[in-house]
Amino acid sequence: MIKDNNPAMDLLLAELPAAPGSVVSSGLTLNEDLGYQILDFSALQESEKSLTNISAIVLYKPNFSIDPLQFFTQVLELLASNGVLLIVETFATRFSTVGVSKLNLLSDFLILATRFNFKLELKHTLMIDEQKQQATVLLKFSKGPYPKWRLSYLDISDTKRMLGLFENTFHHVMSLALRQWKYAHPDSLTVCVWEEDKLIGSLGGMPRKVLFFGQPQTAVQIGDVMVDVSKRGILTKTGPFFRMTATFLERCAGFGKPFLFIFGFPNERHMRLSEHLNFYKEVGRLLEFSWPTLATPPSFFTYLSPVNHHNINALTLTINRLWDLMAADLQNHVVGIRDWQYILNRYLQHPENSYQIFLIKHKLTRKVTGLIVVHVQADRCNLMDIIAPLATIPTLLLHARYLSKTLHCECLICQISNSFAEHFKTASYQQESLSIPIAKDTWGAGPDYKDLIDAWWLMSGDMDFR
Repeated sequence: MIKDNNPAMDLLLAELPAAPGSVVSSGLTLNEDLGYQILDFSALQESEKSLTNISAIVLYKPNFSIDPLQFFTQVLELLASNGVLLIVETFATRFSTVGVSKLNLLSDFLILATRFNFKLELKHTLMIDEQKQQATVLLKFSKGPYPKWRLSYLDISDTKRMLGLFENTFHHVMSLALRQWKYAHPDSLTVCVWEEDKLIGSLGGMPRKVLFFGQPQTAVQIGDVMVDVSKRGILTKTGPFFRMTATFLERCAGFGKPFLFIFGFPNERHMRLSEHLNFYKEVGRLLEFSWPTLATPPSFFTYLSPVNHHNINALTLTINRLWDLMAADLQNHVVGIRDWQYILNRYLQHPENSYQIFLIKHKLTRKVTGLIVVHVQADRCNLMDIIAPLATIPTLLLHARYLSKTLHCECLICQISNSFAEHFKTASYQQESLSIPIAKDTWGAGPDYKDLIDAWWLMSGDMDFR
């Protein structure tokens, strides 16, 4: 019947639907005399032909990595209405340590299958390794009715639909250039929900390199979370918002996943809803402070030296030295990495906003105290970012206040995470009413959100929409 016969394959073949029919397979070779039309799964993925009404899809320890969301999106369209999905694969049974696993978590895989209306008919454990926390299993699914709300990744061909949903949700336009800049990282992703051919939900994720209590890690920042206005009231665990968010969290965050954790800046309603659904917990707040401008320079011996496209390559060591000093002060906290490449990508390459970046230098010694990034909006000068030892913050604020005056602004404003607010309560400060939640995911196994309470260094420049 098959080549390289073994008991696992015999079990798998016994679950095939009756011939005749079309079978897509990977990892095993079926004889034509079984009565099936045999198609190779890998070749099918590379083919431009669109096939449907497949009787069965059979994967036996495939030699390619399965992305569950992409896989079920494809299988949903391939299988006939009464089709069968058979898989023999090794899965992780749980994740408990930091690092990216090559295996999919079995519980996540099974839950995602239900969101695509695949019914689990058989789960047979072939091998289990408790020490490695993994198991090889035979899974049999039958295809149910086509889901009312279908999940997928955002395809580049659907970007215009996503931008239309954004405009309908937030009542302003996101340009294609801004969208491309925000999601330029190759590991960026967007999970979507569809109702028939209409895009009704979207949730984006942008990777961010961080120092996690002194250790380099990669987190993912959520953004552009939106659901069509007609579907926002559906808050059940089968509704569009839940399906989209849970799938995103299971795909991205925690031990064994591509990103160690997820963070973001939801509005108050979204924060409360996400806490209710156990997606996120609040771990802090961004607070806003303001200061009047200064009419005279704060010191005769220091000056502001601009950083721009023309000179940043010559200043890479200077900026990185400042970042090293700042990082040393934040060894026991969580902070997004602020090296020269971050400054280039975040501020100098922004497609729409114009930011001004300055080094504070001593006129005689040329010693650099710190770096500041500002953005002028109407009559307010927003201090977006700083890179400097924390002890120099009062000096940087004085220079930023003087800079605000030279830029014809009425005040300097700054948003900072509440855990570092005391550093910004300098002369003439005023705390404003603005308060933005900082969220951390709680859906899967990963760092305890309690460890991140009041641990973040975040400023307005850390938000993708500022």
